[in-house]
Order: sequence, then C-alpha cells, then structure tokens
Amino acid sequence: LGCRGGGLCNMAGVCAGFQDLVIGGVGGGGLSAGLAHFMGPTGNAVVGHISGRTDLYPPQRKHKTHHQWNRAENRQEKQPELRQVVRFHRYVLFLLRLPLSKPEHNSWAILMDKNDQETNADFAPETTREWVRYLAKYRDPKLSRSLVELAATTLPLIALWGLAIWALSYSYWISFGLAIFSGFFVVRLFIIQHDCGHGSYFKSRKANDTVGRIIGVFTVTPYDVWKRAHNIHHSTSGNLDRREMGDIETITVTEYKALSKWGRFKYRLYRNPFVLFGFGPSYLFLLLNRLPMGLMKAGAKYWYSALGTNVAILALLAVVLYFGGLPTLLLVFLPSIVTGATIGVWLFYVQHQFEETYWDRDADWNLHDAALHGSSHYALPEPLQWLTGNIGIHHVHHIYARIPFYRLKEVLKDYPVLKDAQRLTIRESLSCVKLQFWDEKTRELLSYRKMKEIYGTA
Repeated sequence: LGCRGGGLCNMAGVCAGFQDLVIGGVGGGGLSAGLAHFMGPTGNAVVGHISGRTDLYPPQRKHKTHHQWNRAENRQEKQPELRQVVRFHRYVLFLLRLPLSKPEHNSWAILMDKNDQETNADFAPETTREWVRYLAKYRDPKLSRSLVELAATTLPLIALWGLAIWALSYSYWISFGLAIFSGFFVVRLFIIQHDCGHGSYFKSRKANDTVGRIIGVFTVTPYDVWKRAHNIHHSTSGNLDRREMGDIETITVTEYKALSKWGRFKYRLYRNPFVLFGFGPSYLFLLLNRLPMGLMKAGAKYWYSALGTNVAILALLAVVLYFGGLPTLLLVFLPSIVTGATIGVWLFYVQHQFEETYWDRDADWNLHDAALHGSSHYALPEPLQWLTGNIGIHHVHHIYARIPFYRLKEVLKDYPVLKDAQRLTIRESLSCVKLQFWDEKTRELLSYRKMKEIYGTA
C-alpha cells in the first residue's frame, strides 16, 4: 500500500481468498482513496488512484489496460508512481479493521459508484467510441474454450455427414434431411473461420490463419480473400460514399429515381427474396468464391488463396465421390453447404438491413456509430443462438471485432443496456425482407410500397 501526501488515507477492499492487490499511490492533501477492481478469474486486483478527480476512464483515449491508465495519469500529473504487491489473507482484513461495506460519504463511495455503473442496466458511455474501452477486457481468447468449441462443431458435423451417408441405403429423404440439419454446423464452422479472420479465436496469428484456411475448404470460402473483403466491410459499413465489397447492395431513394427502367428492374430483381436468399447464396459460395472477386489486382496472395482452396475442394470432392459415389455428393455434401450458405446470407442480411439502421455520407459517417447503430441484435432462441455462434449479437461484434464469439453473451450479461439495442426477433426480422431503399431524409430503410407512397416513384 503506497500513499503520498499529508491528510487522511481511506482504504477499503474486498477479498475472497488469496488475492493479489496492486495499490497505486494516492496523493495530495486531504481525503484520498484506493479502489480495488477485480480482473477476471485470476484474482488479480488493480487499484486505481485519484488526485483531485474521480474519472477512472478519461475520455478520448484509445483503449488500454487498467495498468496503463494508471501509468498514463501518473505521467500526466507528474506524480511518482508508488506501488507494492501485497498478498492478503482474510484475517488480515479483520486485523486491519478495513471496512467491507462502502462508506456513504467519501471518495471511496464515489469511485465505487463510478465502477458499479459498468454493470448497471442504465449504464451507457457518453459516446459510442467509449464502448471500445469497456469491451476491451473481453477480447482475450481462452485456448481450452476455443478448442472445445472447435470440437463441439466439427465432431457433430462429421457425425451427421456419416449418418446421412449411412442413411442413403435406407431413405434418400432421411439422408437429405440430415444433410439440411448439418448445414447449421457448417454455419457454426464458418463463424469459427470468421473469428480466425479477425484474429480473435486464438492468440497466435499463425494458429488463426492455419485453422481458418483449413475450415475454408469445408465452407468453400477462400480464407484470405474473405478476410480482406470482410475487413473492408467492417471499416466501411454504413458509409454511403464507400459501398464496397462485402456488403449487400443498397441504394438511396434519390439514386433509384435516377436509374433507367432497366437499372430499376435489375436492382429490384437483385433484392427479390427468391433471388437474394434462393439463388444468391449458391451463386456466391459455389461460383463467385472460386475467384478472388474484387481483389484480382490486389496481389498474388489472393489468387493463391482462391486457387489453393479450389484445389483442396477438388481433392475433397474426389474423396467423397470415390468412397460415397454421386448420391453422397448430391444428397449430403452439396445440400449441407447450400443450407449453410443460405442461413449465412440471411443472418448477414438481418444484421444490417433493418428499418432504423445506420447510413451516412462520408463527411458525417462515424465508424463507432455505424458499428453500434448500424448492426442489429438478432435475438434468437438459445439453440439457434448456439448453432449460429452468437453472431446475432452483431452490434457488439462490430464495436469490438476481437471478442471471440463465445464471449459475446458475457458482454450482454454485464451491460444489459445492449440487450435492447437494435433488437430484432425472428418475427420482426421477416418484415426486413421488403426493405430496399435508404431514405436520406427520414433516415430509414423503406420498402418499395412505402417509397412509392411518399415520393410517388413508379
């Protein structure tokens, strides 16, 4: 316990077993206090300091660890840093007669109230950018959990494929039904590939890239090509002046009115549900993914990724045909991939295509506003949430893409205010299908019928 200055030092802590406390210096004259903030299951507690101020999280600073926050303020205020690691037993707290409850009228109470806001249902940072700071603590993947999630996805998928192949001898319909169900595990496998692309599934970049490329063979998605396109999506989502690759094409009312009749027909055909969710997923995953679309001139790396994945897919198909024959390919492998692709496209659609989503011109566009307000919370029943790898908690994912999918529910638990942000149920999401045009005046997505009622566009 380090303290500095003349005056009274008031210290309160809570300890459950043996805990490591790092007590920062508290300075100046008068009343001062230390704050014990427990960090995760390791039992390490970081103690902040104050000197004439109570804000633990100064605004407009990039996210850092709590240790870095303390060091930054010490350097800024030119105070010497006084720290000492002390191992406490429960009886030490008793002997020192340190209070286990919060005093009502001192700076300790102020600090605790500030910290308690983090898990309060009404808590929300002043700006969307500040969410990055609060969510940074969830970014670290856990190796054991990542391996368990990988096994819990691949093993049932392999088992379902095997069962579907076995069922071919009895009923093509049973086999086909099992293949359709296995499509959900293809989606979950894709979510793991997705996290590898964000560098959030393993701490090792090499491990992320290796696992991501292997999974890409089974999801028929070239990992490096998809990774680059998806990162572009994250960095431009909701920007009307940067509608690039990785997004579902969306145009404004003004742009639609300026199109020729043929242009309007093509856009409405593209946005037709039977095209977007019927033909579209197969076209995207089975055909377009065979080439580095949009990145053909971006370097040889993306050609290697696309063509290398194609070679691996051909090898996989050769094995399937050799051991299972054409029925295995047409009734098991292909339906499984197409089902997974269709579910994936639907999820991506409702994650950004809802009535009060976010779009802005480049001059007014804000990355963090687009992340929070331009992404939905697709509230699925628990079994579907698990099968889709929590990707419905998409607003949190866009705010901090380095959070592993299996930790996204922790964020909602600790910050209940995010549960209702852009929340969509399955029933509500169905009405999103008809939305096609962004109205820059009303700032909402409109259906063709509503646009016609407002603007009289033929």
